[in-house]
Amino acid sequence: MMPAISDQDMNAMLAEDSRLHTTEFNTNCALHELYTYAMKYNEQLTVTLEEDEFSQKQRLAYKLDQVHNIMVEGEQP
Repeated sequence: MMPAISDQDMNAMLAEDSRLHTTEFNTNCALHELYTYAMKYNEQLTVTLEEDEFSQKQRLAYKLDQVHNIMVEGEQP
């Protein structure tokens, strides 16, 4: 029942809405970017975490591996 909106008007509205939210922090997007980075450098991170005394006490290499396993499980149908 509503009149159709032109592509130009729709694009302008979406661009404005996007501009209004550029300062908001998207936690899920940030976590995905961190995960992507961690997997790109997984071997170096794991070695460093296993060598660092604080990281050893906190079991960070193991926890990084757990995160990877959870992410892989989430990707499977």
